[in-house]
Order: sequence, then structure tokens, then C-alpha cells
Amino acid sequence: MLTDYYPHRDSERVLWHNTFSSKLATYATQLDLTTTDVNGAKADALYLAYIIGFLESVLTYKQQLTAFKNILLNGINLGALPALVSGTAPAAVNAGIQKRTRSMVQRIKNHRNYTEAIGNDLGIIGSELSIDPDQLKPVLKITLDVGKPHIKWEKQNADSIHLYADHNDGRGYVFVANITRREYLDIIQTPAQPTVWKYKAIFVLNDEEVGLFSDEVKVTVSPLL
Repeated sequence: MLTDYYPHRDSERVLWHNTFSSKLATYATQLDLTTTDVNGAKADALYLAYIIGFLESVLTYKQQLTAFKNILLNGINLGALPALVSGTAPAAVNAGIQKRTRSMVQRIKNHRNYTEAIGNDLGIIGSELSIDPDQLKPVLKITLDVGKPHIKWEKQNADSIHLYADHNDGRGYVFVANITRREYLDIIQTPAQPTVWKYKAIFVLNDEEVGLFSDEVKVTVSPLL
């Protein structure tokens, strides 16, 4: 069974579009691609890379600003207010990058001069899926970031992860969120005294939980002074 050639992770999508758009001109004449096709793919790749990079900056900024707020309320050394850096945006493109890219890929594959070698070079052929989804199991790693639990994991071949937490409040494990990134900062209010919080997670594929729950990870959370 072949996996989809189009990546699920945003960072990998940026790399894929960069590769696809940069190599497209090589086959333009052979595959009857127009200058508009080639330049459009390059513009899509450039704008997508900017937006995804900006989104990562916003998510990082949110964590930094939350930490700043916590120190402002309960800390000692405040430091400088975090700054959000967006950079210079390239020319905007129309919505539907993935749809029009898939349409172009289908045109390429239907062309009389298309070969498997071209497909491999452009990255439009999926790879063989050798992982059993039923055996997928997250491995969580946890640290404290300004007193807040910071959980990280590798996404493997799943779309996202369901994270569950036990904040030692008598409710046991509760669902926290469906997370498409490979990390999560738990920013709920810290307890009034040192308390052990526990976390576990399971992978999500096609909107369904798959595989096995991770091993439980624990961390002692203390009130910010």
C-alpha cells in the first residue's frame, strides 16, 4: 500500500512544495507545462513557506508571552517584553494551494511523456507503507518551562495526537486537546502547593485514535514564586 505523496506535516509540506516548484521548470517542455504553471507553483511554495513560518512564530510567541505574563503576576525578574517577528510577506496567492497542486500533479501523471523517474524526481509518488497503525505508540518527554509542563513527542506517521492529563484534581485523566504539532505547553493555573501531574497520549489517523497509549509521564508542578 502506498502512502499519499503529499505530506501531512506543515514543515514537510514546505519542503515538498519547494522541491516540486524548483524542479518543475526542468520538465515544463516535456510535459507541456506553461510559464504560468511553473511560476504559479513557485509563488504558492513561497507564500506557503511564509505563512507556516509565521504561524510557528505566533505559536512560539504565545508561549513566550504566556511565560512573561506568569512572571509578571508571580515572578521576580521580568525581563523584556517578547516581540512577534513576522518578516516581509511575499506576494499573496489565491486560496486552494493543495487543490490546484494536486490537479497539476494529475495532469502531469496523465501526460503521455510522464515517467516514474519524473514522478520520483518531483516527489509525486507515495512511498510504501510498512508501519502497522495498530502498533503505533507515542513516546512522551516532559520538562518544565517557566514552571509549566512542556510535553514533546515524535509524530511518526500519524496525523496528530490526543493528549490526556491528570492534574491530580480528583477527575483522573481528562482529554486535553487534539494536537498537530510535536509539542504542547500546559498553561493551566499551577497548584497552590507542589503536585504531581501525569500525562499520556495516543496517535490519531484519519480522525480516529489508533495504536497504543503512551507510557505515563509525570512531573511535579509547583506554584510560581
